[in-house]
Amino acid sequence: MISEIIDFIKTMNENNFCIEYKINKFNNSNKINCKKEEMIGYFEYENNNFISFYKIPKDYSQHILVLDELIKKHLNEALISNEDLNKLSEITNSISPKVNIEETVQLIMKKLCKILDFNGAFFLLKSKENYLSLKHFIGIKPTNKNVKISIDNSVSGLALKKKTIISLNNPKKHPLFAHGVLKNKINNIIYFPIFEENGDMYGVISIINKKSENISIKDMFLSIMLNEIIASIMEVSLRENKLKFMLLGTLKALLKAQNSRIKKSPEEHLRIKEYVLKMADKLNLNSSDKWILELSSYIYDIGMIGLPNALFTNSNKLSTEEYETVKKHVEFGYQLAEKMQSLPNKLKKIILYHHERWNGSGYPNGLKEDKIPLLAQIIGICDTYVAMTENRAYRKKYSKQDALKKLKENSGILFNPILVDTLSEVIS
Repeated sequence: MISEIIDFIKTMNENNFCIEYKINKFNNSNKINCKKEEMIGYFEYENNNFISFYKIPKDYSQHILVLDELIKKHLNEALISNEDLNKLSEITNSISPKVNIEETVQLIMKKLCKILDFNGAFFLLKSKENYLSLKHFIGIKPTNKNVKISIDNSVSGLALKKKTIISLNNPKKHPLFAHGVLKNKINNIIYFPIFEENGDMYGVISIINKKSENISIKDMFLSIMLNEIIASIMEVSLRENKLKFMLLGTLKALLKAQNSRIKKSPEEHLRIKEYVLKMADKLNLNSSDKWILELSSYIYDIGMIGLPNALFTNSNKLSTEEYETVKKHVEFGYQLAEKMQSLPNKLKKIILYHHERWNGSGYPNGLKEDKIPLLAQIIGICDTYVAMTENRAYRKKYSKQDALKKLKENSGILFNPILVDTLSEVIS
């Protein structure tokens, strides 16, 4: 059996692997040309036997399982099971790309810890200055949240440069390993490099301290497979995140154009954005709806651009005829939004329906109660509160207490009672 293992390793090393081993009295430490600082995997078996990996061809990673099986048979250790392989589908089914990139990263960290049975994880983000900084962590105690880690002189950086996972038991044996980030004692660690769609480095997710035992070659194989799944998830999520910021830039430009006409202060927009996002948190809305609320806070009144200038220079209260003209801004805004294909449909409906009211007295369609989209209701009540607490040419602003009193008087009439209570909590 031992000769079969040695021959198999020799064949692998002749085919672009780089593997060092010590099995019983046999080893090849003096026969391989591998640099210790380029180690990507270190695994210990019973009686101080070990395997170290320095290079694993991407298309032949399954060979490490075959090697692991041969060694475990020789040493009478447990082999990989179907249950282990089924773990791959768990992360595929439980993680979908989120618009919020930070939520995606944190969810991946939690799932990796659960699937591979690790105690904690942390994420290092690559900076423009070409170092790694701590961005997120779970189940660990950072020594310094402002730590800066060199890409050129760290195992995390090596994972990025080699574009491969690195799996280490007893990581102190790696020349590039340094505690840097954690107070925790690190018994073992797996590094998962993350890249942007164009191949640029993005960061590294690391999971530490397997709960039950040392990291096995089986864990390394699963990690290689998991890393390919994570790469696909992150690629989509990062792309969505870039589109989000491009869209935000466009909407901010539209907001400036809108405010220059209707003389609305930037502070009003910021207050509305703050209130809608706090309400979204209290209502446990998902990240996609929060994103749409944030976007809509910039342009829900964009239709005002289509109204006559005279309406914005008039210091008197609007006449009935002028008010009917103003009401058309929701339809102007919707028509403008329809021409912007990148805008989500939910956002377009907020523009159209944010003046609908609970009892059906709003416009443009006189929708009632739950027929009004929830996100449009949230924008509508926040817009009303902020408008009441700002000075207008024809009236002085309401105090916070008087504005909330007015909303409560119209709870169940003009506004959803749940949203009145939620906004009251946010304001208070």
